[in-house]
Amino acid sequence: MCPGLEDYWAPTVADMPANKREAFLARLTDFGEMRLAAMDKAGIERAVLAVAGPGVQAERDTKTACRRAREANDFLAGEIDKRPDRYSGFAHLAMQDAVAAADELERSMRELKFCGAMINGHTNGKYLDDRSLDPFWERAQALEALIYLHPADPVTPAPVLDGYKGLRRATWEWTFETGSHALRIVFGGVFDRFPRARLGLGHLGETLPFCSGVSTAVPGRTSMRSSSPSARRNT
Repeated sequence: MCPGLEDYWAPTVADMPANKREAFLARLTDFGEMRLAAMDKAGIERAVLAVAGPGVQAERDTKTACRRAREANDFLAGEIDKRPDRYSGFAHLAMQDAVAAADELERSMRELKFCGAMINGHTNGKYLDDRSLDPFWERAQALEALIYLHPADPVTPAPVLDGYKGLRRATWEWTFETGSHALRIVFGGVFDRFPRARLGLGHLGETLPFCSGVSTAVPGRTSMRSSSPSARRNT
């Protein structure tokens, strides 16, 4: 967690008891002995650090989002420079502006030596298959950047989970949301347009490997936006 981004993060932990929120924030903002001790205990030699979501993707003002994303990346680079033997970084990007995000990704990789970017789900309701984001994917492909898709709150909470607060967010809702987002990227034709783009998923693949028999059952092209009868039947 970088200075100035706490307000974006706060809604995701609003249901936590105050003492747990404070302990969580203390860990997120620590880049020294607390984090390194946790890594050592878990046998983690190197950690790739990224801003806890949703970050500036929740910002409504595009200029503010772009400025704060750059500041966050510079801050993280400074912390990595203190322990380059243990830390690497993912860029934080303002996906409100595809070209600005592409420029910041390139700066972060070329100047700050980051290894890609972490994107926290949708950006104010816009998912990564949106054609307006093609300039970003084109640059990410050219840079051979790994784009790690991280969970975020859905645009609208899933009604199927109503009445079961324990299934919201990290327990199940984020997995369902992120797996669905990844499928949008595939079936929206992003990899048809940018076949060398690289997408990473965490949390054991957000359940998708366990559903691969179903998700790969559609023959032919990946885009499900076709209006052909065969596409509709297979959907």
